[in-house]
Amino acid sequence: MPYSLRLAVVVALLTLTIAVLAALTPRGQEITLVEQSPVGSGVARDSAIRLTFSRPVDRASAEASFRLLPLAAGRFSWEGETLVFTPAQPLAAETTYNVTIRRGLRDRAGRSNRSETRWSFRTE
Repeated sequence: MPYSLRLAVVVALLTLTIAVLAALTPRGQEITLVEQSPVGSGVARDSAIRLTFSRPVDRASAEASFRLLPLAAGRFSWEGETLVFTPAQPLAAETTYNVTIRRGLRDRAGRSNRSETRWSFRTE
């Protein structure tokens, strides 16, 4: 086999090895919620939803990652590092709401979460 062909094969194998290792390397600890509310049952229908993350996050990605089901219109605000979702109208009575922070939430260094975080609560 000619030298140039052997060299091309070695370079291709090294490139493939580096790509595989980069894909499998842990990206650091996931962003988690250190505090969330409301939780449980008997939640007041005018409650705001609050999420405090384990480290500073990119605010736009946090808002884009937020999902509330059943859907409710509302607005986002921030109290320090806590995301607050305030519904535009009282939430439906005796309803279980599911809150999800979807994959793609980024911290300020640009690292994205690979997993989702979920919890639920029930209104009074």
